[in-house]
Amino acid sequence: MKIGNIKFILPLIFIFFAIVACEKDDGLTGSKENFYYEETALNDPWDGKPPTSDAELKAFVSEYLKSTLGIEFSHLSITHDGTAEGCFAPHCRTGRIIRIEADKAYQDVLIENGFKIK
Repeated sequence: MKIGNIKFILPLIFIFFAIVACEKDDGLTGSKENFYYEETALNDPWDGKPPTSDAELKAFVSEYLKSTLGIEFSHLSITHDGTAEGCFAPHCRTGRIIRIEADKAYQDVLIENGFKIK
């Protein structure tokens, strides 16, 4: 191999290893799980008032998971395929289902806060 080629290849190798070394290691397992939560009329941990829209509910849930519980998650969605109980007590289910994807490392915290594994 010529010295000119080595002078060109060595910086590329250095840059490659520098990029690989700088990858973020957040200490999580990397294994994802799908979780869901059945919204209730007034008995949810993120807010004492019922949200008026799916967008407002998403904002409440996102803020609660990130700020209060310190959970990193993705794919937050709201569906209307749950069983609405048709009563107005705080514990009655509304039929809205909150779905997220989160690392399995958060499983215990999520379950303690009413989420279930899909």
